[in-house]
Amino acid sequence: MPTTHERPIGRQFRAYEEQWRSGHDEAMRHADLEERLELDVAFFAFLLGWNEARRRRVSGGVGPYRREDDAMIRGLFERWRPSARAWSW
Repeated sequence: MPTTHERPIGRQFRAYEEQWRSGHDEAMRHADLEERLELDVAFFAFLLGWNEARRRRVSGGVGPYRREDDAMIRGLFERWRPSARAWSW
């Protein structure tokens, strides 16, 4: 008696499995990209909010203006930019 793998149903199952695996691998690559995008966008939003809060404190006279703060924030934005550019399309 032929085994399941020798029957047409076995061949069909293998074909389906190969197709599914191919689609699954591609979907996982997209999931990785989505996670990376979410992290990059979240970090950028954090930087914007942090910079805005600092600017409000300084312009409202609550906190001192310091050049090193500007340099630090500019440096963080510059470090973020290459990370965002690293996306593979």
